[in-house]
Amino acid sequence: MMKKAHWILGLALVAGMTVSCGDDKNEEKTEEKAPKASEETPAETEEEAEVCTYTFKPEATVVRFTGFKHANKTAVPGTFEIKQFDGPTSASSQHELVMGLTGTVETSQKSVFTNDTTRDRKLSQFFFGKMVNGANISAKVLNMNAEYDVDNNSGGKCSVEITMNDVTFETSAIYTIEDTEVSIKATLDFNNWNLDEAHASIAEACEAKHTSEADGEAITHKEAVLEITTSLEKSCE
Repeated sequence: MMKKAHWILGLALVAGMTVSCGDDKNEEKTEEKAPKASEETPAETEEEAEVCTYTFKPEATVVRFTGFKHANKTAVPGTFEIKQFDGPTSASSQHELVMGLTGTVETSQKSVFTNDTTRDRKLSQFFFGKMVNGANISAKVLNMNAEYDVDNNSGGKCSVEITMNDVTFETSAIYTIEDTEVSIKATLDFNNWNLDEAHASIAEACEAKHTSEADGEAITHKEAVLEITTSLEKSCE
């Protein structure tokens, strides 16, 4: 009887273990698994970044210059008529488009505007006319920083390569980009383009106008500010 009891108890233990293992397997089968990255729904994926194209518009571009007279540097502003632009017409970013452009302006009397026809004639004849190949001046923007903020704006230092009086010189400049609006401003030191003769000529021609009533001195400064502004066309997909 003792042996039979041990045999029955052994069967009971085996049966219990079998049921227990069966329960573990069932729990493993019903356990939920985290979805793989590839199984994520479209709603859970990030939206694709917007792709934009910027197009240059010559008609929306203005080239301004400012000369200075008197000891207090009274400004004498004006604009140039643009002759032509060479380079790409469109690009995927503002800086890429602007840096690829070279602009050329004319310096004849009918292409220089200061709201004073006599002054326009004197500038054309006695300043630009004294330069070597002075009929045209060209400029190309270089080394513009390509970083933009969250509002698609950028700004800082760049350089502009300017050719006039048969001299090509790279000068420092400041630029701003506000989405589609671009401005580049550089102060030009006449010494960098060997403009002594042209400067002396315009100073003499404009001596009366450049003589200050305050101190009686006739001063024509040997520098000017060049500013280029443009409005780009933007299209995005």
